[in-house]
Amino acid sequence: MPFVHVLDGQEVHGEIDLLWYTAPDTCVLVDFKNYPGRTDTLLDPDNAHYAGHYAPQLNAYRDVLCQSGLKVQASLVYYSVLRVLVSIV
Repeated sequence: MPFVHVLDGQEVHGEIDLLWYTAPDTCVLVDFKNYPGRTDTLLDPDNAHYAGHYAPQLNAYRDVLCQSGLKVQASLVYYSVLRVLVSIV
């Protein structure tokens, strides 16, 4: 799904990987990453592949979805190579 959002006066473009609708006005936001490393690094804030580094991206997506009238139940990062799902708060 194409994505455009104005953030701090700049227009940000991207694509939302997956919206999983749990009700007509409610969804789960999922972003896919392809990191093939160790799973313990995903929760380590000092690691370059720390899942929390993606929070600003997912928060921007959440803002746009909420502005369009959708309720976002959860924001998740799915590491497809590792088969790991991480919730971003």
